[in-house]
Amino acid sequence: YTTLFRSAYTVIVLMFAMMVFSSFVSSITGAMTQLRVMTGAYDRMISFLRRYLQAHDISRDLSVRIIRYAEHQALKDLDTIQEKDVQLLSVLSKPLLKEFTLEKNWPNLKVVPFFRLYREADVEAMKKVSSTALNTFPLSEGDILFSEGMACDKMYIILGKTISTSVV
Repeated sequence: YTTLFRSAYTVIVLMFAMMVFSSFVSSITGAMTQLRVMTGAYDRMISFLRRYLQAHDISRDLSVRIIRYAEHQALKDLDTIQEKDVQLLSVLSKPLLKEFTLEKNWPNLKVVPFFRLYREADVEAMKKVSSTALNTFPLSEGDILFSEGMACDKMYIILGKTISTSVV
């Protein structure tokens, strides 16, 4: 009777261990498949970009810059959650969205003393500025933001790497 009990116990433990192990293997397989699909889509996009640049006789130097920049942006976008992907933000009330936008943008705005003083003087106006007048865009190495003699209708806050200036 004890041998039968031990054998049954051993079989049950082994069955449980096999189920846990198969679940573990299944989750790894699913994650690898999802990664393969994502990588395949990324590789297809880069391939299409290369073919497009070749078809339009874009110089090799510019093509390399474009592809390098596109790869950098695509990888950066994979690492961060984009605001457009958070669907519930679209249901926020306008005042709440303005407050959210100011708080999200504040680390970049506070480097400018004018904005710090403006927020202290009128936080509601600063919320409006942050939600309606602020626009961010990436630059690639070699991009020209503005040049001498260009009409100035915007304020630029440079974040990240350093920039170089030159007078021609």
